[in-house]
Amino acid sequence: MRSSSWFALLLVAAANLTVWAWMGEPVQGTAWTRPMQGIAYNPSGLRQAPADGPDMVAAEIDRDLDLIDRRFDRVRTYSTNDDLDLVPYLARRHGLDVTLGAWLDGVDSRDAPEIDRLIAATEDNSNVTAVVVGNETLLRGDLDAAGLKLWLDKVRAEVDVPVATAETWHIWLDHPELADSVDFLAVHILPYWEGVPIDNAIAFIDEQYGRLQQAFPGKRIVLTEVGWPSDGIVIGDAVPSPANQALFLRSFVAYAERTGIPYYLLEAFDQPWKVAAEGTAGGYWGIWDEARAPKFSWSEEVSDLPTLPVLALLSTLLGGLAALAFLYRNAMSLGGRIAFAGLIQASAGLAVWGSHVALARYLTTWSAAGWLAIGVGVALLIVVLLVEAFEWCDVRAQPRLHRAFGALSFGSRPQRRVSIHVPLHNEPPDMVADTLTALSRLDYDNFEVLVIDNNTKDPAVWRPVEAFCAHLGERFRFIHIDHCPGFKAGALNRGLAITDPTAEIVAVIDSDYMVAPNWLADLVPHFDRDEVAFVQAPQDYRDGGESLF
Repeated sequence: MRSSSWFALLLVAAANLTVWAWMGEPVQGTAWTRPMQGIAYNPSGLRQAPADGPDMVAAEIDRDLDLIDRRFDRVRTYSTNDDLDLVPYLARRHGLDVTLGAWLDGVDSRDAPEIDRLIAATEDNSNVTAVVVGNETLLRGDLDAAGLKLWLDKVRAEVDVPVATAETWHIWLDHPELADSVDFLAVHILPYWEGVPIDNAIAFIDEQYGRLQQAFPGKRIVLTEVGWPSDGIVIGDAVPSPANQALFLRSFVAYAERTGIPYYLLEAFDQPWKVAAEGTAGGYWGIWDEARAPKFSWSEEVSDLPTLPVLALLSTLLGGLAALAFLYRNAMSLGGRIAFAGLIQASAGLAVWGSHVALARYLTTWSAAGWLAIGVGVALLIVVLLVEAFEWCDVRAQPRLHRAFGALSFGSRPQRRVSIHVPLHNEPPDMVADTLTALSRLDYDNFEVLVIDNNTKDPAVWRPVEAFCAHLGERFRFIHIDHCPGFKAGALNRGLAITDPTAEIVAVIDSDYMVAPNWLADLVPHFDRDEVAFVQAPQDYRDGGESLF
């Protein structure tokens, strides 16, 4: 293989590694190593939503709480259903305080048992230090303020711990009357959902928290949900990513430490089941993934591509091997080799990156099928792109264009008789007229032209061609076949049957080609060599000079 090919491959590989390094450039941000206040907890997993999954096993909850206890002082739950009322009992073993939640959806047959379990678990467990009755109930419209106040008043009369309901910051401002029925405000402030860029997220929280303090002076305000997702759609200027999640949470806990704001991060573990209700981001708020593995470091550099070395190496090897297969013993110029190798490398990088994005997500059967369909479609597009690009580079990036044979002449020998066959089917008459006019200008005397129209039903299409052949003279013969099995191949076979018996050579062109005057004069003499039975000229369409392709 030429040295220029190795140079092109090394140059493209270096560029590929540079792009990967730029995509996965690590950032430091604020480091945090001390224990944190609280975190929202739901033990449901990949295929297990709280409303329809099997009951939680106490051992699984205990395992989760052991993991949480290593970093946090307390947990917040959302329901007492699906064995979640066991959390306070199990949390006592780990020294964790619990803010116990009851889920309200406006259906008394479900809400009443939730409240009963909440009250019972609170009375039995001294580590339940607060309760939250309803989560974003007004935001969803499941209850109105009056209905929610009835449940709050009931619980406050039964338990000896502070009682609240959790709503987003603007719902509290819209319903200040709720403050009279709670002991503290449980507030959700999530800058991502409001399209706030990561750089302004802490300032946004500070602003909304300040508005609540002004609206409810003397009332304790707890941020019961605050976080950032590691995946999802971009909302406004808010970009979800692993690095942004780490940067936000590390900056927030430092901010809360300075200001004394009580908080619960959202959330302990990824909840993939939420994707159906909240979109992609819903499944990616956890600081641990669904398998309970940490998603980022709280003190070291973080990156959106933690597996960058593997991805970069894989894409470089894949692109390099594919480029080798194309460039081996090819005569492209150095520029052509670099351009084509670069396109192959870009395609390999896209394939690796796309596979990483798909496999890094929580896939259901349907989403896996969707990603597979997308992958197959993209792969086919890449194949088409590379084939077209190779043809383009193979012609345009040659050091010099050359033919395997040159033009010959008859000299003093007589010209051989040639029968030129032009098959047609429903072709525009004006286009065919241009093709036939070019044939009439050949600088070759001994030929005939058979124009074989097959299966064209509309006389307004084939009759003008017939008339034009008559105009060009007896050398041009027009044959219309109303029913011709085999279409073009059948028409060519029919043409052989009526070819001038003195013709020694048959030439075939499509109806949209315009031959050069020297076409036959240059090519026919090659048949004087016994080993030549077939000659093909370059396929040059009528618009060949209008585009690089």
